[in-house]
Amino acid sequence: MALFAAGSIRLLPAFYRVVSLSHSLSNYAPDLGKILDVLDVAIEDQEIPLIKDITGSPFKDNLRFNDVSFSYPTQGHGAITNLNLTLYSGDRVMITGPSGSGKSTFLALSLGLLKPDDGFVSFDDKNVDVLNVARGASVALVPQDAFILTGSVADNICFPKPASSINVPLAQKLLKAVGLDWDMDRHVGENGMQLSGGERQRLALVRALYLSPSFLILDESTSQLDVDMTKQVYELVYEICPTATILISTHQDLGTEHCNRYLLFENGKLTEIDHFERTQ
Repeated sequence: MALFAAGSIRLLPAFYRVVSLSHSLSNYAPDLGKILDVLDVAIEDQEIPLIKDITGSPFKDNLRFNDVSFSYPTQGHGAITNLNLTLYSGDRVMITGPSGSGKSTFLALSLGLLKPDDGFVSFDDKNVDVLNVARGASVALVPQDAFILTGSVADNICFPKPASSINVPLAQKLLKAVGLDWDMDRHVGENGMQLSGGERQRLALVRALYLSPSFLILDESTSQLDVDMTKQVYELVYEICPTATILISTHQDLGTEHCNRYLLFENGKLTEIDHFERTQ
């Protein structure tokens, strides 16, 4: 969440569902000003629905990359090069590759946080940008370094809605399913400082699943969990989101046996691996 937290705290509630991605500012700094300028213009010149009205409609069709290339100004090579890919509603996609291979850039392009240098990205056949993704689809994103609000467990699960609106039975079911036997009014400390890394990740997962999203991105979101808890988390994901499109960026192979597509990034280029090749 560092991208928007550093820019303007007032933007956090309206765009949390889309921009809880937590990557280094050094990667996104060149585009930060452009994104905030676009958002400021949109907020100033257009009628933006209240948070309570931004419920999102289901992801219905496809996420399409058309000859997409992207480079960071400080890199001597393309972070993503000539990417052509279509993901369909209901796909469960494992995304893997070494650090710096383009996985996180791919996810940022998917959500409109980065604009391609060449080509375009479409979401349900509409060009991707932060505003139309936020309005047009029920999207949840769980990053490796989860953003945690200063406040209670209920504050974090309900965000951006008030904690008073929480569905307590559902929230408790999700918490217990990931091994967190917490009361709704438990305080998590400033920015979640009272929580361990694994607890932060599990709370962020509960927050995402509470939305019952139709498009879910898990970006190294179980990296601080042990093997048994990781398997338990993925079982919960598939139970709560049985028809959702799910993108799982991971260095692990746990919980991805239910994926029907496997994407390997190397030096900004994509290879799609079929099931037979992967099992070999």
